[in-house]
Amino acid sequence: MTSDPNATRMRDGGRPHARTAGLAGASRAVALLLATLALPLTACAEAGTLPGTSGSPTVDERRVGIYAGVIRDLIEGPDGPVYVWTELCSGAEGAAFGDDPDSCPDSLTPPEREAIASLLGEDVPLLEFVEEAEPIGQEILERGGAELVGLGPIEEVESRIQVAASHVCGNVCGSGSLWVVEETGEGWAITGPAPGHGVWIS
Repeated sequence: MTSDPNATRMRDGGRPHARTAGLAGASRAVALLLATLALPLTACAEAGTLPGTSGSPTVDERRVGIYAGVIRDLIEGPDGPVYVWTELCSGAEGAAFGDDPDSCPDSLTPPEREAIASLLGEDVPLLEFVEEAEPIGQEILERGGAELVGLGPIEEVESRIQVAASHVCGNVCGSGSLWVVEETGEGWAITGPAPGHGVWIS
């Protein structure tokens, strides 16, 4: 143990005893530590995150489950790359990738993309989300070898869940519709087109 020459001077000079000064300093350190720990919790509460997480906003499990089910049911197979356009557009049933920005009122957030990828897991191993879909769509139409999925907003109509969605996988490969999506024992799944809507197939 090393001696502190300041402690002797404090006692001799009539200042507080070294032990008393040490306790006061420790109390200040504990108070500072508690205040520091409280800041992240306050920030989390304001940002809508859960304490103990990495700080990512929480996601709507129902919403990401519906989109994961639609992607899984639309694609032809997991062998090639699957691209998902992050914009959610009302015209998505017609494979209108990027034609009308005004028809895309919503988009998949980064935490939602991560959650969807996690749900799809090994079913879609080569999954990638893209913010610019038109160049990829044109390349797929010309060369094939990959798939591009477009999604629309989730609608609730007469107790039905409906999602406009389509995919292209080549010049004569693709399909789309306004789909009815239902929850099953294995997650959300497409059960068919919405009433009054057909299915286009290329």
